[in-house]
Amino acid sequence: MSTTSDNNKRIAKNTMMLYIRMAITMLVQLYTSRVVLEVLGVSDFGLWNLVASVIVSISFITGPLTIATQRFISFNLGKEDKAGVASVFSQSMLLYIAFGLLIILILETVGLWFLNHKLQLPPNRIEIANIIFQLSIISLIFTILRMPYDATIIAHEKMDFYAYMSIADVLMKLGIVFLLLIIDSLPHLIVYSLLMLTVNILIMLIYKIYCNKKYPDTTKIKFKIESDTLKSMASFSGWSLLGAFSVMTANQGVNMVLNIFFGVVINATMGITNQVSNAVNQFISNFQTAFNPQIVKSYAANDESRFTFLILSCCRISFNLMILISVPLIFNMEAILRAWLGQVPEYLPIFCQLTLLYMIIDAISASINMGIYASGKIKTYQLIISFSILMILPFSYLVLKLGCYAPFVILVRLIISIISLIIRIIIINNRVTISIIPQFIKLFPRLLLVCCIAALIPYVLTLITDFNWIIITIIDLAWSLGTVYLIGINNAERDLIKKIIFKRK
Repeated sequence: MSTTSDNNKRIAKNTMMLYIRMAITMLVQLYTSRVVLEVLGVSDFGLWNLVASVIVSISFITGPLTIATQRFISFNLGKEDKAGVASVFSQSMLLYIAFGLLIILILETVGLWFLNHKLQLPPNRIEIANIIFQLSIISLIFTILRMPYDATIIAHEKMDFYAYMSIADVLMKLGIVFLLLIIDSLPHLIVYSLLMLTVNILIMLIYKIYCNKKYPDTTKIKFKIESDTLKSMASFSGWSLLGAFSVMTANQGVNMVLNIFFGVVINATMGITNQVSNAVNQFISNFQTAFNPQIVKSYAANDESRFTFLILSCCRISFNLMILISVPLIFNMEAILRAWLGQVPEYLPIFCQLTLLYMIIDAISASINMGIYASGKIKTYQLIISFSILMILPFSYLVLKLGCYAPFVILVRLIISIISLIIRIIIINNRVTISIIPQFIKLFPRLLLVCCIAALIPYVLTLITDFNWIIITIIDLAWSLGTVYLIGINNAERDLIKKIIFKRK
């Protein structure tokens, strides 16, 4: 087994690779989003996001299996059980194929009916909406078939390849943008969908070739049912499905509610908000992705001390990273959006600001969530947490029905994120013999102090200065960075960050 020092070095190296990936992909995605919005226009961009939301609203079925695959592969690696890893991969691929067929059936029946009879589509775009719907289904299937390979790479902590492929993915999508600028013979939405499908197929094939070559003994697909492994994964995935359904409701159900009350234009606003949140989430998920395999492996090795240390450290650093990036964005959101997009849709700044607030809470929850999943005991957890998250949809509908304006749906999400965080802390405390709640109680005042101090100067600057927004943003970022480094993290975490930045051994 690797030593704690070796594991920390691995986390530092993997995090560095993932942040290089993030820096490149974020810049490319920001540029790509602006050009796609300009080429498609607000209406077609909103149509694309609306159709995509129908696809995503059913693709949530595969999420639990992805989590199960990563968890079971990491768990067997922690136990040094090579045969178990091979079994998990084969059974997960069989389950993905089955889920893929189920998704096709649902989307081609209920999904198609919902698209054509329930959504508010412009009459002249209905035919195009149906074409991109079919292309999106095919693209989704190839993405699904890639997931076991993706899980294998992450569980083995091969973050260098994972980073390179993510960069290749966004660069190919950047190429799509340039092709959109020169192709006029077909509607841009259809061209965009075709090219996105092509990229997904290529990425899936590259993942398969790499894993078959790197891990030939554990990534062979055996079309044979292994009842013990399949039963364990199916049970885990089944309870995870409830959680995935609640998350889908939060992310996509609200999108449908907004469409009912405000039409397709508000979906463009929500689409851009989701792009901003996805870009910021990469900043956090890169760090958490490097931590997650170690959390599962430490639990599998019955190392509770390291298990709790990793969870608490990941929570604290994730929160501070979110503060670092969110404070400059929140206080300069409108100027940044105007510089990025040129044309800023209605409600977009407040949508983005409120989204960043609930993402700060969710950044803490994500690390706890992985700790709970590492234990494999998720029935009670999913029943409780899913119910709380499902409340987002009826409360969002209620506040809009009462006449509140659109951003109130994000405020609902923020409140329920806080409630869900408290529930997660209570549940993770029951998964280990070491009491974690007192450690969280000790942690939160410090996090609140960091939040208040980090926001102090940016808030004052918005009141007393007329400097260029770029200068203000840089000042806000520097102040947040100093606050996080000096107050937000401890000495051990500062050493880890130094290893990440300077690659120290």
